[in-house]
Amino acid sequence: MLNNKIRNPFPMIGKVFKYEFKSGTRIILPLYGAMIILALICGISFSDALYELSNTTFKATVGSIFGCTFFAAFLITLVVIEKRFKKGMLEEEAYLNFSLPVTMTEHIIGRLLTFSVWFLMYVAASFVSCIMFMLCNIEWKDFASELSDFLRRFYEEFGIKFASFFPLIVLYGLSLALLVVMYIMAVNAISHLAKKNRTLVASAAAIILMIAYINIFKVTINSTVFAHGGNFGVFVTDTVTVHADNVKLLFKLTWKMISLNFAAIVINVIATQAILKYRLNLE
Repeated sequence: MLNNKIRNPFPMIGKVFKYEFKSGTRIILPLYGAMIILALICGISFSDALYELSNTTFKATVGSIFGCTFFAAFLITLVVIEKRFKKGMLEEEAYLNFSLPVTMTEHIIGRLLTFSVWFLMYVAASFVSCIMFMLCNIEWKDFASELSDFLRRFYEEFGIKFASFFPLIVLYGLSLALLVVMYIMAVNAISHLAKKNRTLVASAAAIILMIAYINIFKVTINSTVFAHGGNFGVFVTDTVTVHADNVKLLFKLTWKMISLNFAAIVINVIATQAILKYRLNLE
C-alpha cells in the first residue's frame, strides 16, 4: 500500500526541466553568445594595435554596452523564467499543466532547476567574456603569468585560495538568484488569491515579503558580527583593509546567508505550491 503512494519525483522534474529549458534557451543562448561577441569587439577596440585608430566615442560606447550586457543578460534571464512561470502556472498553459501527472512541487522544482542551469551558463559566459577581453590586449604567455601572479597575491593578502573563494561566491550568487526567482513566483501566486485588484495585491505582497527578508537579513548579519565583538560598519571598513579575522568572519557570514537564502527558498516553495494547489483562482 505504501509503495503505491510513494513515487519517484525525479522523472517528472526532469520532464518539466527539459520542456522549460528548451522553451527559454532559444532566447538565453543567443543572449549569452552576444555577451562573448561584445567582449571580443570591446577587447579589440581597446587593444594596443587599434587604440590610436579607434574613436574614443566608439570605445566608450562599446565598453558601456559590454558592461550593460552583463546586467541585461541576468535581468532577461529572470524575465524569461518569470514569464514562463506565469504562462505555465497561472495563464493559458495552466489548465494543460495541471491535468498532467505532475505535482505542484515538481513543477516548481523543475523551473528552479532550469534557472539554476541558466545561472551557471551565465557565470560561464561572463567568465569567457572577461577572458576574451583580456586576451585581446595581452599575449597568452603574459596572460598565464598575470593569472599566476593574481592567484599568488590573492592568497598572500586574504589567506585563502581563489579556488576556494570563487565557488563560494558562485554558490551565494546562485542561492540569491534562486531566492529572487522564488520571490517573484510567490508574489505572482499570492496575487492570484484575489479575483480582483491583483496588481494591488501583488504590490502589497512584494513589499511585505521584501521587508520581512531585509529584517531577517539584518538580524543575521548583526548577530554574526556582534558575536565577534564588532558592528557591521566597522566590519565592512576593516574588511576593505584586509584583516585575516574579518576574512574568516566574511566566509562564515557568507555561509550563513547561503543557508538563510535556501531556507527562504524552501518556505516560498511550500507556500507557493500550497496556493497553486488549493487556492488558485485562474481566469
